[in-house]
Amino acid sequence: MMYDTVTRCPACGNHNSRPSIRPRMMDMFMRFFGLIAYRCRVCQVRFYDRPVPEEKKEA
Repeated sequence: MMYDTVTRCPACGNHNSRPSIRPRMMDMFMRFFGLIAYRCRVCQVRFYDRPVPEEKKEA
């Protein structure tokens, strides 16, 4: 499954990231603040960001 996002990796600046599939305790805490875990496909860094609205994904 391919995820195209406008979420930018804080380490390398690339837009090629996907939602992280391994839930951790911190993920539940961060979700309370509206953040979800992503993983960069280029440098493999795991980071938190706000979900991308559907209308921005198609642009």
